[in-house]
Amino acid sequence: MHTLLVLVASVAMPSSLDLRLERIAEYDGGRKKATEIVSVQASTARAVLLDSDGGTVDVLDLADPTQPKRVARHELRLAPGENATSVAFHPREDFYVVAVQGAGVWASGRLEFRGALRGELLAAAPCGIGPDSVTLDASGRFVAAACEGELYEFDATTRTFRSPPGSVTWVDLAQGPTRATSITLTMPACDGVEGALRPVDARRLERSVDWNGNGKLDAEVDFDGDGKLGGESVVGTYEGHDVRGEEKKGETFDFPLFGAPASAVEPECLVFAPDASRLYVTLQEVNVVAEFDVAKQTLVALHGLGTTEHAADVKKDDRADFSGALVALREPDGIALSADGRFFLTADEGDTDPKLPKVKPPGKAGGGRTLSVFERASGKFVGDTGAQIDLAAAAAGLYPDDRSEAKGSEPEMVVAFEHAGRALAAVGLERAGGVALVDLSDAAHPKVLGVAPCGSTPEKSHACQPEGLAVLRRGDAVYVLAANEGSGTLTVFALRD
Repeated sequence: MHTLLVLVASVAMPSSLDLRLERIAEYDGGRKKATEIVSVQASTARAVLLDSDGGTVDVLDLADPTQPKRVARHELRLAPGENATSVAFHPREDFYVVAVQGAGVWASGRLEFRGALRGELLAAAPCGIGPDSVTLDASGRFVAAACEGELYEFDATTRTFRSPPGSVTWVDLAQGPTRATSITLTMPACDGVEGALRPVDARRLERSVDWNGNGKLDAEVDFDGDGKLGGESVVGTYEGHDVRGEEKKGETFDFPLFGAPASAVEPECLVFAPDASRLYVTLQEVNVVAEFDVAKQTLVALHGLGTTEHAADVKKDDRADFSGALVALREPDGIALSADGRFFLTADEGDTDPKLPKVKPPGKAGGGRTLSVFERASGKFVGDTGAQIDLAAAAAGLYPDDRSEAKGSEPEMVVAFEHAGRALAAVGLERAGGVALVDLSDAAHPKVLGVAPCGSTPEKSHACQPEGLAVLRRGDAVYVLAANEGSGTLTVFALRD
């Protein structure tokens, strides 16, 4: 095993380590992976944990956070081709919501309302194509889903690749799940939005598509029909631009993003304002946050997120050397509101290609590797963490140097909370296998206080790949829960002074 040498250069390490996250427990669901999303009902100290691959929801008792106990496992029994992607516990009532993707590129999804005791289906509401995340507002009146519509298909007749536009669905539960009313709004293109993806950024989306129509994804394809493998051919077009296929790469293609067309707008995560008047949604691939007026059922703003510039490790060389420079589109996945509701926070994971060595100026890299802060009222940028997240991961022995040319530690999800009068956030780091604790007391200069490992060793932590996060309060104590997609486990952290 290589020893990772940490070279900090002139970048200051995080200081003021007066608060930290301590790993205190792990729940193992007995599955190897895919425990993607966790949601907490604080009033009963319970949580629901979704296993996407297994099609199950575990209900956990967290009365003693040091010993999470499973009290039920509910089989969702979905139809062939369907997939459960997210779950949310109602804040007061005894049911939870599951987002279900339909079978097929253009199949609408649905939101299932299920009893927390037995998992029975109480009701269902239609939603957009490809729901990826679901959330409830603080009062429990509204549930919302971000629907990516991320699958692509190839039309052999027109030789074009197509993908449905993303959408956002929210459901009014004022009269309960059985009498719920819903609305789905399709996302427009984001071309021309200041701070959004531009043609000059020259980004690409990597997607797998059944090009030859044989019902599977082939690892190698003879695109030009010459009986040999190893060449490259134009295999079709996407939004008017050529798409090339590498025969050794098979039916995985890079789609050129010369702008932000509606087909590339894929809502990822979402959060309600404290009074549920507004809904904020990340559009990761096009570098935008969308703002909706819930009562008026309209899209009211598209906030372009611009770029971040900071020191970074930009080479895969078994050294954590932060003397390089990164200029990147933020491309956030997770979103949260600060405890006081003044700011929205983004976890800037990144999704588009190419990797850094192949980025040609004036093109930008993808993925800010940061937590960013924006004014909720205006969408104005306030500040970000710069290099601090990767630096703290390196200090904890968790920095993934093999991802230096891609997206570093990959901040995935973010949750925000308050403790002893201080505004804080926790950020899941998918590739580092840890959770970063961030002090937001000075919103213009968010400070990373440290990174806690999801596993008992760095190797086990890297295998965890934390996806969903949740916060649990028990009296004055605060706990952060991380659902680990890679290891099939749930890690419980305690906030320590």
